Amino acid sequence: MSMCVGLREYCRWETFSASCPLDEVIVIRSALYGRMRSGRCLMTAQDGGSHVGCKANVMRQADRLCSGRRTCDVQLPEHSFDDVESTCPRGLSVYLEVIYECLPGLRMTSNSHRSTRRDKAVFVASGRAV
Repeated sequence: MSMCVGLREYCRWETFSASCPLDEVIVIRSALYGRMRSGRCLMTAQDGGSHVGCKANVMRQADRLCSGRRTCDVQLPEHSFDDVESTCPRGLSVYLEVIYECLPGLRMTSNSHRSTRRDKAVFVASGRAV
């Protein structure tokens, strides 16, 4: 049984925290960083509502940080999100908007015979290696 977490916003000074039940892993479904709309993190009175609707797609960065793990904490601002090309002018206060899902995950390790390297953990969720 998968658990989908609806769209949530995390303000620039907050921590995005995701967690799943024991035998499940996080799969990031969507992640945007910017000023998508006025709300809890962005009051229109702050700047008269200018520059609302600008954003950067940070799905790849959030996926790298969180997908395949049972728990994940990302303290904002996250520097890798700031590196993504955005439609927002530099210096504006931005926030993270994310959707993630918990899917049954199977932990697999790859053992290359008698390797001195550490085993690499790979999680498979819903037929997709993460």
